[in-house]
Amino acid sequence: MGKRVYDLRHTCLTTWLNNGIPPAQVAEWAGNSVPVLLSTYARCITGQIAELQQRIEGPQALPGPRLPSSVGPVRAAASSARDVRAR
Repeated sequence: MGKRVYDLRHTCLTTWLNNGIPPAQVAEWAGNSVPVLLSTYARCITGQIAELQQRIEGPQALPGPRLPSSVGPVRAAASSARDVRAR
């Protein structure tokens, strides 16, 4: 393999950060402070822009038009009314 232990540690921390583990948690597991962790690994974090944008813009999205949830109960009520009138 030819890898130093520090290289494997670096790979592990980078993988955790890229998989969305919060930096505070990764720092705790690594035995670092968050500022030290981010000063070293922040430029290694990739692939989270789309998810972060969705998290920012999602709550601001306006709801779409509401469609009737179902027609079943309306038809059932109309059918019962017809049965009552027929008696």
